[in-house]
Amino acid sequence: MPNTKPTSEQVTFLAAGTNAVQRTALTKFRDTVSVKDFGAIGDGVADDAAAIQAAIDFVKTQTGGIVFFPAGRYRIVTRLKLQNTYASNICIKLCGVGNGNSNVSASSTRGSLIIGETALTSQMMVEMSGGSNITFEDIGLYAGTTNPSTIGIYLQRVQATGNGYCAHNNFTRVSIGMGTNPTANGNVGTIAILNKRGEHHYHNECRYTADTPLILAGVKGADTAYSPTDSPSILSPDYVESYPGGATMGLNSLTNCVLIAYSKNTVEAYAPSNCSWSNCYFLVADGKAGMYMQFAKSITVDNALIEYTGSGTSLAFMRLEGDCRGFNVSALTNLSSYALIKTIGGTSLGNSTINAIGAWGSVFDHATESGGYLYGSTVSLDSLTGSSVPTAGLVNCVVLDGNDVANQNADFRFASAATSFATGYGAVTAATDGNDTITSATTTYISEINITASKTVSTALVLVGTAGAGNYKIYLIDWTGNVVAQTASFAVAVTGQFIGNNFSTSYFAKGPGKYFLAVQCDNAASANRIRTFPVGGFGAVARTGITYGSLANNAANAPSSFVANVAPIAYIY
Repeated sequence: MPNTKPTSEQVTFLAAGTNAVQRTALTKFRDTVSVKDFGAIGDGVADDAAAIQAAIDFVKTQTGGIVFFPAGRYRIVTRLKLQNTYASNICIKLCGVGNGNSNVSASSTRGSLIIGETALTSQMMVEMSGGSNITFEDIGLYAGTTNPSTIGIYLQRVQATGNGYCAHNNFTRVSIGMGTNPTANGNVGTIAILNKRGEHHYHNECRYTADTPLILAGVKGADTAYSPTDSPSILSPDYVESYPGGATMGLNSLTNCVLIAYSKNTVEAYAPSNCSWSNCYFLVADGKAGMYMQFAKSITVDNALIEYTGSGTSLAFMRLEGDCRGFNVSALTNLSSYALIKTIGGTSLGNSTINAIGAWGSVFDHATESGGYLYGSTVSLDSLTGSSVPTAGLVNCVVLDGNDVANQNADFRFASAATSFATGYGAVTAATDGNDTITSATTTYISEINITASKTVSTALVLVGTAGAGNYKIYLIDWTGNVVAQTASFAVAVTGQFIGNNFSTSYFAKGPGKYFLAVQCDNAASANRIRTFPVGGFGAVARTGITYGSLANNAANAPSSFVANVAPIAYIY
């Protein structure tokens, strides 16, 4: 009689426990898909990309499931794709048995490791354009030694809805090590996580090591999918939104993570919002910043430990550019005497709470890079050792400091209800401040004005110089360049006085926020002048070629630098 072995369809399985249901061994085995079921070898030599992709694609046809990586080293020479899963409600989990210890590398034989050697086909190891509801757990991704990948995981929103949406992805105990190549990706260097517009992403107990471990980028223009023919410059900060008006990066969270930068900024974030770093360790490259952010909103960084490589000059832990607000920075332990926050040019940080510990060189570095200010914020120095705040650059701030009383001088304009807002960060102190500028009938004079708290404004004033004659018109412009309020044309015949008019319609200015005030005059004669170059540094420009009485939207682009003698001294209230 033949000895026939039963098949998996004939063998039954019954889990322990009350009300357990009997199944065949076949259905039990298919609860999890192993990459080895599709031909992966995991010896670090064979190219396992096709086998791993086949396992992922099969799970997608089942509307989701687990793709398991048994212990091994899975070499890939083409990128893995986890795309277009949002609208279909496909949930995929890629998991292994761990990624070794904190010192594991691409040469390690421990744990479940994906070794990326994809440089000849694309920069990245994993592409998640439109990838949503995906979990990585207990797995490592490392750049190989031959044609090493320069990006670990690439996430991008391809479209705002449907399968192009990129959201709700989780990374738990994931280790990504990209090596160093400072000229890669448009001189950004290697990148562990590159996220363009993706939202609701959560990282827990992860370790990311690269030239730039993490980039969060709001991309200019329309949503587009990544193509392997994209040039490296597409992935550089030159392509991300470096001014207001672009997409924001929302709800990205890192908890209990380690971020190690070889040669660039540890984190770069462009228009991030509602993002947090909690209980994280930052190793900051020499001469770079721990976090470089532009136009950041609602940022939380707490219980962080910061160290620096080398002994050169750091750019501070946080280097901010553009209108930033709503920061909650607390319990940061610094092991070097660099600044906590440094602002660039006309940068502002508003409506924030800063409470640091450790031997910071200073809490807020206003002067080093020529400008910037902190407004509407609370700064606590009670737990600092050897730290200070600047004697300039703080507006409407509360400084809680029981020891450093000397810093509490006139430059700290303590918080109170604002009744008016002046150009610059220093109040206009006298009618003789500034320089005389002869007006032109075809020039619009634009200066930055910062709203420290939301308020309905109805009137604008501008300071006339040694002579004033002709007709004036004043405009209020938001940070996108759009005219939001304007006065009617009004006649002027005064000297050394504030003159003005009511806006045709009152405007609710949202604060803290950055606006611009534009002044036009129809008299180009030397008998007509305005006062310019006021107290305090701020963005200003003279926009030529605009006829008096007209100023179209976007004609007054936000100034990026101060130009002497063209900034009107002005108030709104």
